[in-house]
Formats: sequence, C-alpha cells, structure tokens
Amino acid sequence: MDDLLTRREVAKLLKCSVRHVDRMIREEALPVVRIGRRVLVPREELDKWLRQRLTSSSPPQEQD
Repeated sequence: MDDLLTRREVAKLLKCSVRHVDRMIREEALPVVRIGRRVLVPREELDKWLRQRLTSSSPPQEQD
C-alpha cells in the first residue's frame, strides 16, 4: 500500500500551515483518501500533484 500522509505531514512537506492544507482539501485541490474521520494524502499522489504544479508554473523557455 502507498504511504499515506497526515494533513500535518503534508503541511510540513509543502512548508505551509495545516489550515492551508485543509483549505486545499476542501477545494478538492489535493487528492485524499478518507478512512473514517481521518483524511490522508497518498504520498505518490502528492508527488504527482506537485510535479503537475511545477510543470505548469515553469517560465517559458527562451528561443534563439
């Protein structure tokens, strides 16, 4: 099974507050797994989400 991260662990990795992570979860910006009342983020999905964000926010390449 994939590693599952808590909201606090995600906040630490993203260097933001747990409240901000909660907001992203409410807005469905982050992929989550709900197990009972626990909200967990699969590590692999977080990595994919970050790669997408980094790729889409890259500055355009200059052409010669």
